[in-house]
Amino acid sequence: MTLKGADGISILPRNVTFGPARQLGLPSGFKNQRFPFRQEYAMDQEAFTGKIVVGVDGSRASIEALKKARNIAVPLGAQVVAMACWSFPQVYGGYVAMGVEDYEKEAQGILEESLSRAFGPVVPEDVTSRLLCGPPRDLLIDASRDADMVVVGRRGHGGFAGLLLGSVSSACVAHAHCPVLVVRAPEEG
Repeated sequence: MTLKGADGISILPRNVTFGPARQLGLPSGFKNQRFPFRQEYAMDQEAFTGKIVVGVDGSRASIEALKKARNIAVPLGAQVVAMACWSFPQVYGGYVAMGVEDYEKEAQGILEESLSRAFGPVVPEDVTSRLLCGPPRDLLIDASRDADMVVVGRRGHGGFAGLLLGSVSSACVAHAHCPVLVVRAPEEG
């Protein structure tokens, strides 16, 4: 049973089981303590910022994320912002690694190559790029504050190949301030 609030937003009564509780076979009177009711929100024109942020690390999944983000952005008239992040490696005991000044240049090259692989030699006008210094999860979550959507690859170039979801995509899903789309890499074949 769906009810409409005074503002026209659909809500479910507190005693209706939905989502994981229903899948777990919990009784219909089960009350979800964290989310006592579900609201369905319609996108307001005022709330629409026209920006879709994409996390790019050069992986096949992030290149596919760029393509998917643009496919979503075109009919909405939104701008795609391809974000690549870099940081200096952690050093131990005060020793500085040789060649640390090249990390930014390498990240810029990865960003440019990813855009080229996704869109060809001419990047569409509605796609811009940003190169930021810092941890990708924190920078993407911060960018989500004024975005309509964040799009990330399912797994990037992290070191744990067995994970179903990468640490950056998991963090974005859990902490972003807007919807997050997690994209799989296309299967080779």
